[in-house]
Amino acid sequence: MFRVINSKTGRVVPNEKFHTQVEAEAFLSKKGSGFELRGGYLARATALLFEKRLDNNSLGNILDVLRTYLGDDAGFTRTAENEITVINFCDDKTKVPFGFHDEDFMDKVLSFAEINKAELGISETGKLWTEGEYGETHEWAKDNKGDTLLSEGILRRRPDLHAWLRDRRDAFEKLIENYSGEKLVAAERSAISSNIFHQSGTQSGRANLRGRAIPRVSEWNDQIKAQYGTPREGSSSVVGVHFSPEVQNTLSGAFYGKGLKGAEASRVGRSGDPRLANLIATSD
Repeated sequence: MFRVINSKTGRVVPNEKFHTQVEAEAFLSKKGSGFELRGGYLARATALLFEKRLDNNSLGNILDVLRTYLGDDAGFTRTAENEITVINFCDDKTKVPFGFHDEDFMDKVLSFAEINKAELGISETGKLWTEGEYGETHEWAKDNKGDTLLSEGILRRRPDLHAWLRDRRDAFEKLIENYSGEKLVAAERSAISSNIFHQSGTQSGRANLRGRAIPRVSEWNDQIKAQYGTPREGSSSVVGVHFSPEVQNTLSGAFYGKGLKGAEASRVGRSGDPRLANLIATSD
């Protein structure tokens, strides 16, 4: 439902409600300047159900095809493993759709679904309304520290939060600076050349969850029983330590430890990356 309001008073023009944006805009043009269009609190949307679970590759393919219908700004929300919802987002203040009229939007999305049904595996479509906010759009290129965001709304009254955020941002930037690019390569080479994995540092005053003292790094190296892989130029050699309540002579990627039963197997199955099935779990 659309309405027309007086720009100065904010009052709605009485007895004038429109089911479509086209009708409302036609009435607005007759009223002339001094009036604005307002939409409802719900945004039009379409849910698309697919025959199979959507992995990263299929999601990317869907987005590429959808953009040929809705433009480069098109997007969707994944609402289930085999479902996405495409929303005709509205301006948070005026509640008027950003790009397409609702009727045009629905026609384009339903055409996308019908024409690409077989190729993308679309099994069902549904029309619905959604409630929410698009959110603020911040120009990080112009304000890379987010000062504008911190000076608006409830955040402007939290100087303590400002200091906390800036402190962590500075720490993060220093971390990235010290451990990226040539500095990261130099740190890796330094660690290898100094044979850091054979230094006998101690872990004084620390113990694992079962009360046993944590072994020194040198002790881990003394117990290395197998090495895997072929060294390549520029690669780093690392020591892997498997913690377990029982002695393990071999490790297999077919097992997932004794944590929450089935949880790791389920997580690997949902990942969409077949390489994970060949990895050995790093925690128990």
